[in-house]
Amino acid sequence: MVHYGKEHIELDVDPNTETMADIKSRLEDKTGVAAANQKLSFNKLKEMEVYDDKTLSFYRFNGGCFMNLETK
Repeated sequence: MVHYGKEHIELDVDPNTETMADIKSRLEDKTGVAAANQKLSFNKLKEMEVYDDKTLSFYRFNGGCFMNLETK
């Protein structure tokens, strides 16, 4: 689940194969916010740096995680 302003966007993501860049691309389709202008963070780990080439499993999330989307 991704929180963006007042929206809650649910995505079915494979945590082992889809990268953060893939997720941003899907969010771009749903929100109209260009992937380059997106900043994703995890609800409980807001200070953690999120890299576009990493998967959710890299961050030790295997499902059911909540993220925040902000524009840069």
